[in-house]
Amino acid sequence: MDKRTCAVVNLGAIRSNLRQVRWWIGAGPKIMAVVKANAYGHGIETVSRALADAGADYLAVASTDEARRIREFGVSRPILVFGNPDPLCIRDYFTLDLEVSVSDYETARFVSDEAIRAGRKPDVHLKIDTGMGRYGLMQRELERELPKIAALPGIRLKGLWSHFPNADDASPDFTISQIRRFQDCLEIADRLKVEVELKHVANSAATLYYPDAHFDMVRPGLLLYGYAPQGLINAPIILTPALSLISHVSLVKRIAAGTPVSYGSSWKSSAETDLAVVPIGYADGVTRAVSNRLKVVINGKRYPQVGNVTMDNIMVNLGLNHDVKKMDEVVIFGEQMVTAADVARWSNTIPWEVLCGITGRVPRVYTDKEPAIVQPVLEK
Repeated sequence: MDKRTCAVVNLGAIRSNLRQVRWWIGAGPKIMAVVKANAYGHGIETVSRALADAGADYLAVASTDEARRIREFGVSRPILVFGNPDPLCIRDYFTLDLEVSVSDYETARFVSDEAIRAGRKPDVHLKIDTGMGRYGLMQRELERELPKIAALPGIRLKGLWSHFPNADDASPDFTISQIRRFQDCLEIADRLKVEVELKHVANSAATLYYPDAHFDMVRPGLLLYGYAPQGLINAPIILTPALSLISHVSLVKRIAAGTPVSYGSSWKSSAETDLAVVPIGYADGVTRAVSNRLKVVINGKRYPQVGNVTMDNIMVNLGLNHDVKKMDEVVIFGEQMVTAADVARWSNTIPWEVLCGITGRVPRVYTDKEPAIVQPVLEK
């Protein structure tokens, strides 16, 4: 294995974060652990198994290919595939025992017809668009379409669900209106005598701050990997970032004042200084957007990255008073001093993108160390 750069994933931290979510929501709602996008960059197979073994009731993915990787790793928990099914992959839902999300009658009928041909009867979750403007049946269509979908002979309507676009906003108004719209939809289902087992709408932010949105199941994603959603800095549970992106010092060199560094010469040294060359770049997931803003940690001290991030390397300004040497560990982000949330802020993006952006050429290395949580969990 090329150890020039790696992502160290602490499964103990992921389990701890799951326990924190369970404590917060109580024993009632199920937990659907969102592991799409390679478990937010953490490695979908190993993380899915860890979450299933730790008590996650469901897993959620974005494609049948992601679900296949989980199944082939021996994980048997129920899996919901977000988004409308790809007609070319419909048989994968049946062979992999996956639950299907649909947003309209036409898709539901297609799934039903294909399931009958295959001798299967998959569980289906009907998505309702309460304000996301993406997938989902519009509320005004529900009274007409819901009975037709529920009556299809080749499927079992197991769930009704929706999604929040703004649950991490400082203003709760839009999210509260979405919860009310979803409740109105459930009342329509009751009036039509359409019974479903699972009603779910809460993402990570709503899991933390909107208990009225917990219903039968919550769907944490970012929380499980140790981060509160953007804007919710003071999370009411204790979260531990699970992934550390690590490289090493490949070269230390002294440069004179006025020396330009990297493509475009976007940075020039103001005085004589030492540079560290670190073999990690945008091909690994450190984007050019963070150029001249990133801070990395070497030997317990933060140093500024300088010049444009290149495909395979970054340069770090050490100054002249340092103890850095070749092969010293460099932490791009991790649990302490610099986190994915910091990198997101410096990149003008969100932690989700930073984590998911770690590319496939970065090996994932797994550890299993339970975090030492010594402070008491805050009272609800």
